[in-house]
Amino acid sequence: MKWQTLAKAWMLALALVATSAWADPKLVGQWALNGQPYLVLNKDGTGTLEGDSFTWQARGNALVLSASGQSNTLPYQISGSVLTLQLGFIPISLQRMGGSAGGSGRPKAAGEPVDTAKGAPDQLSQLLLSSAWCSFKYNQYTGTSNTTRYQFFSNGTYSNSGRGETYNSGRYGTVAGQHDSGGSGRWAVRNGLLYVSSPPEQPDLQPARVTVTRNSSGYPIINADGVEYSMCQ
Repeated sequence: MKWQTLAKAWMLALALVATSAWADPKLVGQWALNGQPYLVLNKDGTGTLEGDSFTWQARGNALVLSASGQSNTLPYQISGSVLTLQLGFIPISLQRMGGSAGGSGRPKAAGEPVDTAKGAPDQLSQLLLSSAWCSFKYNQYTGTSNTTRYQFFSNGTYSNSGRGETYNSGRYGTVAGQHDSGGSGRWAVRNGLLYVSSPPEQPDLQPARVTVTRNSSGYPIINADGVEYSMCQ
């Protein structure tokens, strides 16, 4: 019957139009975070996020990731070889990697801090990985200053360093002193909470009291145990 053939062709045409409307060819490819493979978007609408599989669509300027019956919508912008995803109030910039899409993302390293639903990027982890974090304190009465720097890595480890400087004035002039410190440990985010270890005193992962706010310029500030950390300059 000709009408059945015509109807089938019409439905196929609609399907092709719908598919092209839900896809953005500029998104297809492999994307890296901090130089490490992170996101893969394949032409067939499948993809991986740090090894976790999902399906994806582009709706306007939003990337929709779906896995295990859950969907996550991420506004995005592409400028040249840079893909910027908006994870809540946190912008994450990814760099296009060489080669075409179609492969899977890298497997997770042992201890990597990913305890969230597949296909749903963990905002706190991405914020911690996006920069080194620094705090600075100065006592105007004693002239003592303290600087602390934390760097989080995607393999589930972190390093920290600190420097304290003192200035004492007396009858023989001003005497300056300096003390450096450092350490390392493990970290993970579980159900939106940060867990850290600090061997040898604290070898096991323990919850840390962390909140995230913004300063007057809109940049994120991490508040950890009463200390404010901003992105290191």
